[in-house]
Amino acid sequence: MESMCRNELGYHPVNVYLNITCALCYVYTFHSADQATYPLTYFHDGFLTHHSDNASDLYLPTAFDRSSPVYAAGFPATVSGGEGGAESDHDAQLWRDCCQAAADCCVDQLKAAKHDSNQTSRSNGSHHNHPSSAEGLSVRECPMTWDGWQCWARTGKGETAQGSCPRYINPVSSQVCSPGFPEKKCTEDGSWFRLESLDEFDGNFSKEWTNYTSCFNLTPLEHRYQMQLISYCISISFLVPALLIFWRCKKLRVQRNMIHLNFFLSLFMYAVALIVLQTTITHKLFESSNAPEAYAAADSSAGIEQCRLSYVLTIYLRLCNYGWMFCEGLFLLRHLKHVFMQEQRFYLYTGGGWGLPAIPVAIYIYMRSEDSGCWMEPKDHLEWILKGPALLTLGLNFIFLWYIVCLLLKKLQTRYVSEVEKFRYAMCANST
Repeated sequence: MESMCRNELGYHPVNVYLNITCALCYVYTFHSADQATYPLTYFHDGFLTHHSDNASDLYLPTAFDRSSPVYAAGFPATVSGGEGGAESDHDAQLWRDCCQAAADCCVDQLKAAKHDSNQTSRSNGSHHNHPSSAEGLSVRECPMTWDGWQCWARTGKGETAQGSCPRYINPVSSQVCSPGFPEKKCTEDGSWFRLESLDEFDGNFSKEWTNYTSCFNLTPLEHRYQMQLISYCISISFLVPALLIFWRCKKLRVQRNMIHLNFFLSLFMYAVALIVLQTTITHKLFESSNAPEAYAAADSSAGIEQCRLSYVLTIYLRLCNYGWMFCEGLFLLRHLKHVFMQEQRFYLYTGGGWGLPAIPVAIYIYMRSEDSGCWMEPKDHLEWILKGPALLTLGLNFIFLWYIVCLLLKKLQTRYVSEVEKFRYAMCANST
C-alpha cells in the first residue's frame, strides 16, 4: 500500500500531503498578517490561486524552488527588486521553514507507522501492509498529525498535549508573539478536538483545532477592550439623563430639540450595541485561550449568525450617528441663513438620520454575503462602503461649519457698521 501522512484534513499520499501542507503553510502564516499583501489562497489538492481569478491560474507550492511562480505572484516585492517579481527573502524563508517542518513531520509519521507495523507483525505473526493504519493504537490515543503550523506527537485520550510557538506563526506582527505553549486536546474517544466552523475552503464542516492563543500577547488588546467598555458606559451614563430631560419636558419638544433627541438616541443605541457586541462576541475569543469550547461556540454556525447580526446592527447605528450629525449641521445652517424660515417637515430629517444609513449597510451585507465566518474581520476594499458615507458626512459638516462662521462674522460686521453710522448721525445732530 502507498505510504500515507496525516494533517488536519486527514490522511494523504506523501506527495499530496507535501503539497497540501505547504500550500496551507502559506495561507495560515501570511493571511493572519495581511491577506491583501499575500494574495494567494488555497484551492484544492495542494494548489494555490488568486482570490479574484476564479482559479484560472493554479500554482504548485514549490517552496524550495526559488524560480517558482509563487514567489512572483504571492509575495510582496523587495526594495531592490528581484528576478521574476522580487521575493521577500524573510517571508520566503518563513514559508520554507514551515514547509520543511511539515515534511519532517511526515518523515516522523512514517517512521512511527513502520515501527508500529513491525511490532504488530511480531505480536500477531502477520505483517500489515498499510504503514500508517495502526488501528490498535487509534483506539487508545490520538494519532501523530500536522495541524498546519507544527507536528503533534501521539497523545493519550483525554489528555492535552503542549507544543511551542513556531517563529513563522505571525511574521509581520512579531512584537505580539510571546513564549507561550499552544495546546491540542485529545478527546475521550481517541480523536483530536474538533469544532464546527464555516471555512473559506470547505464551507460548513467540522475541523480539528489547536489553541494557539497563548502564542500572542493579548494583554494590550484586553486593556483596549476594557477601556472601550468603560468609555461607552460613561457615555451612556451622561446620555440617559439628557434623553429623559428631552422626553419628559413637553416644552422642549420643538423641531431643533427633537433633532438633538434623535442624535442622542443614536449615540445611546450605538453604545449599547457595541457593548453587547464586545461582551457576547469579543469576550468569548478572550475566554477561548483557556476554554476551546468557548471558541467552538463562537465559531459555530449559530455563533457566526449571532456575531453577524450584532456586527451589522453596530455598523448601522454607527452610520446613524453620522446621519444625525449631518441633520444637526443642516438644520443649523438653514436657520441661520433664513431666520424666519418655516420649519421643515420632520420626516425628512428622520429619513436622513435613520433611513439613509441603511443603504450602505445593505450594500455591505450583499457584498459580504459569500464570505465565511463573522464579518468583524475587515476587508479593505469593502470597508470603504462604510467609511465613504462617514467621511462624506464629516466633510459636509466641516463645510457647514466654515459657512456658518463666515455668516456669523458677516452679520456681526454689518451690525457693527450700522451702530457706528447711527453714532455719527447723532453727533452731527448734536453739533447742529
